[in-house]
Amino acid sequence: VYRAFDASNQRVVALKVLKRRFSSSSKALARFDREFLALESMGHPNIVRVLDKGEENGINYFVLEYIDGASLSRVLKHGKLTFNTKAQILLQIAAALDYAHKRGIVHRDVKPDNVLIDRTGRAKIADFGIAQITRSNLPVTSITVVSSYMGTADYMAPEQRINAKSVDHR
Repeated sequence: VYRAFDASNQRVVALKVLKRRFSSSSKALARFDREFLALESMGHPNIVRVLDKGEENGINYFVLEYIDGASLSRVLKHGKLTFNTKAQILLQIAAALDYAHKRGIVHRDVKPDNVLIDRTGRAKIADFGIAQITRSNLPVTSITVVSSYMGTADYMAPEQRINAKSVDHR
């Protein structure tokens, strides 16, 4: 993910680029497209907004709103948060996940690195790259490898380690 300037709209944006070595992989492209579709289908103040998608000279990308702040993991490393601040962040993350779950989208990799905190203290969930789409107006796709897990082991539910396909909103 790169910080970029959108000259057409005169704004700073985040540019997520699929590494060139994955551009020839149909599974990697499907996962990348699915992340875009999942983000595009949602409009919640605590989920990073996707703005555009494209391909240039064989490089696939999408444009996201730029979050001027830091990841929750960085915030936690560099300062002590009050109980009230932690509670506010937790409530914002829970509201965003509830919103996504009601639309049939399960993130599957919620961790401090995938929660961005902007300069006003608003939490935004990012990186829906391995999201499971269980029901919605989006195509239900199955690109999970059977008998493997997807996500970050230290942050996942035990059942996710056993079978990532069976993971739901719980």
